[in-house]
Amino acid sequence: MSLLYPHLRCILFDLPTVIEGAEHFIEQEFISDRCETVSGDFFKSVPVIGDAYILARIIHDWDDSHAVTILRNIRHRIPKHGKLLIVDYVISYGYDASYETLSDIVMLTLFEGGRERTEAEFRDILQKSGFEIADIIPTLSAMSIIECIPIVWKIKPEQTSEVVVDI
Repeated sequence: MSLLYPHLRCILFDLPTVIEGAEHFIEQEFISDRCETVSGDFFKSVPVIGDAYILARIIHDWDDSHAVTILRNIRHRIPKHGKLLIVDYVISYGYDASYETLSDIVMLTLFEGGRERTEAEFRDILQKSGFEIADIIPTLSAMSIIECIPIVWKIKPEQTSEVVVDI
């Protein structure tokens, strides 16, 4: 993305051990002027505020409770016009032995509670976290990009003020 969109700035947020390894890569790719690193734990909080958050192959590592915790922490920081992009498998249950189904079995085996999710399951954890799905974009791989937006509630239909859901 850095070559396609040189005007974008990003913040890589991850555990300290991941950040240590990433800083060398960022310098090697000559993007250190546009990419800041911040270490932390997304189960505790997300200390940075951005217009867009990208979770690539993160949510499938966790059970619903942990996934909701991560998503709620992002929801507390994302502006009402912000976007959350989840890059992950969106499986459909059936009789075929698809790659997504095989990945689901692997996630259940390797990660306690980790799993692939259907669209309905993504909608459920996102709604519990204060997000809704705006679009699901297929990619050339088996993964999809789930575009999410913060849920904004109106106090009363006749009022124009908006209240952001505080989860």
